[in-house]
Amino acid sequence: MGILTLTSFYLDTLNYPFLMVVPILILAAFCRLNYKEHFCISLFYIIFIFTILSIVDMFILFIKNFFMSYLGNKIYQSYFIHPIGLIINKVILIFIYYLFIKKRKLFDNFTIKDKQMLMFSLTEIVMYAMITLFLSFVVKENISFMIFLCLILMLTMIFLLFSYQYILLIKANKKVFEEEMKRASQEFNKSYYEDFQKNYDMNKALSHDLKNHITLIYTMLEENQVKEAMDYIQGIYHKIGTFKAVKTEREILNYIIDSKLFNTKELNIRYVIDINNNLDFMDDVDLCILLGNLLDNCIEAVEKVNNRFIELIIDKNNDVVFINLRNTFDLNSLKYENGEYISSKTDGKNHGIGMKNIENIINKYNGNIVIDINEYFNTYIYF
Repeated sequence: MGILTLTSFYLDTLNYPFLMVVPILILAAFCRLNYKEHFCISLFYIIFIFTILSIVDMFILFIKNFFMSYLGNKIYQSYFIHPIGLIINKVILIFIYYLFIKKRKLFDNFTIKDKQMLMFSLTEIVMYAMITLFLSFVVKENISFMIFLCLILMLTMIFLLFSYQYILLIKANKKVFEEEMKRASQEFNKSYYEDFQKNYDMNKALSHDLKNHITLIYTMLEENQVKEAMDYIQGIYHKIGTFKAVKTEREILNYIIDSKLFNTKELNIRYVIDINNNLDFMDDVDLCILLGNLLDNCIEAVEKVNNRFIELIIDKNNDVVFINLRNTFDLNSLKYENGEYISSKTDGKNHGIGMKNIENIINKYNGNIVIDINEYFNTYIYF
């Protein structure tokens, strides 16, 4: 009997606003099931929107009471105010949805931490509860006009301050995230280039020391140390490598392509290389990072299919220098999110850094990148 009495009290006191809990939970569940979003985050944004709509409802009620107090009941009884309120409410809802979709990246999960989200969620729930309770008393006409006006202004100011602080927090967290990504990117780039430089210098030193190698091998064979000579040759073979895919006038370009595509011998990747421009306008570090990451992505993609093919073209047409990459791929391994193709690579952090570095270098040299997917995954870069 006590539970029924309590439930009856809430239904009688909260009236319409109490029933809004049902669509809020339904919408939160819908977002959770149809989008890869945490339930609490979905619930937070839905309550956020409903709070805005409730504030709009308060203003509509204020206008209604104003008409009733100063212009009499005739206009109110003609049901003129209520339809206008509904229309305004829905227009604002559409406008909020449009802004949210347009600025979706601002509200990415990484821009706010769990503890901060919990704090804002609790504040938002309390604020929404206050507004709905207040609306219930207004609907029952248990509040004076002046108190009504003061509460509207107070709750609106609190909500605007809350929204402003939330956006500031998101921007601050996003800035921290970008700084962390920038620092990680610099470390990644340094390690990436140092690895290339180390292997390049080692191969260069071994090549320059070729005369000594030949002399030593000749001496071994002259003394019938055939096994020792073969072992020595095999060691040099693995260190230097005999794979030469391209021969351009720029040594670092040769080494980047050769070192990346050398592994395709074991992976049975069929490749076509056509280099007619040395990309002289780009410094060695940027060239290493750009081309190295592009080829890494290609090799990663072709490993997932049986028909393994990579084509790289670097050329110049009039005043436009272009890099065209074409490779086979598994369509199921790609996802399309926020206007971008996302790989299913497990090492998401390094993959994100690699793609960010590609974009940064292209922007640094005033270039453009175009992705086209058909039978092949095509990457077109223009400078």
